[in-house]
Order: sequence, then C-alpha cells, then structure tokens
Amino acid sequence: MLKPIKTVDEAIAIIYEYQGESQNFELPISLILLDSMGINMTIITDRVLSKGWIPDGYVERDEVRIFKYK
Repeated sequence: MLKPIKTVDEAIAIIYEYQGESQNFELPISLILLDSMGINMTIITDRVLSKGWIPDGYVERDEVRIFKYK
C-alpha cells in the first residue's frame, strides 16, 4: 500500500518530482489532510494542473484517498 501523504508540502514535492506518465501516477492523500473547505486539495490540484494533468477520480480506503490523473 502507498504511504499516505500528510502535508501539502509533501504532496507538492511528490508531484514535481514525478517524471512518468500522468495515468501511472497515484497520489495517496491522508484523510486528515482533507479539510472541510477544500483548501489543501485546491493547492495540490493547482500544482497538478500546472503539469498539464487532469484529475481522473479517486478511490478511498483505510484513512487514505488515492487520487488518479490523466
């Protein structure tokens, strides 16, 4: 299982470091990072969009939401 990401900075670093195809990338966000206003995911999604990726759903399991992209 993927290690859940618990900070916005960690998510941004992982997004920028990834060099493969977007459809092979999974971003395992810890549920504790999902604030009620959606601010954390707005910041993270902004970085994803800057790479030219488009969100392609997610799956949720055991305290983590795994985001997929295309």
